[in-house]
Amino acid sequence: MKIKFLMDNFFKLVFRDYLYLSMLFMMVIFKFTIAPILGLSGSQNVELLIVLTFFMGLINGLNFFKNNQLYNRYVKQKVGNYWLYISVQTVILLLTNILTAVLTFINTADLLLIILFTTSGFVGTTMAMLLKPRFEKHPIVGQISMFILIYLSLADSSSGVLYYINWILPPISKMIVTLQDGHSIQALLPVAGQQFVYGIILFAISGVFYQKKFEK
Repeated sequence: MKIKFLMDNFFKLVFRDYLYLSMLFMMVIFKFTIAPILGLSGSQNVELLIVLTFFMGLINGLNFFKNNQLYNRYVKQKVGNYWLYISVQTVILLLTNILTAVLTFINTADLLLIILFTTSGFVGTTMAMLLKPRFEKHPIVGQISMFILIYLSLADSSSGVLYYINWILPPISKMIVTLQDGHSIQALLPVAGQQFVYGIILFAISGVFYQKKFEK
């Protein structure tokens, strides 16, 4: 009963202020109208959509956790189980990333592309989960932290200083560089797996760090 209650509550929270629906509409419009006008190649189109999906997951996540802080204070007390609470949150947000990917590629029904874009959005979502307390207590610190993480996510880590620490960086840029090096989309599947694992790790880290705050 608690799981169903939480799922209903969190779904309503996702669609509460229509931000997610607005971003989803713009993503679909871009895919079917603007992208063809730009005359992008297949790989360039995928690269751009990866970045857009990542940002959509991040923005939707930040908005979700802001609304959660505003409207769900008594829901936390009613549920009382911290890990159940944040796990259901993560599942709901993962489902929104799947919905984004499915609707973006509804004309092709390409399962591989759906997986790639779901995991890209999921990394953005779990980054939002990691950043949420910074925005609640120190908005400026939260914004600076977000810009740093976005830079590290999109910067080319295949060379230079970042090459030596790329194993701890979000794998978004790795997916883009792989495409730019001429690899097929099929070659991105292992990177998509890395993105999903990376998202789970961020979920676990944020879960451990913020448990005491929930209990208060």
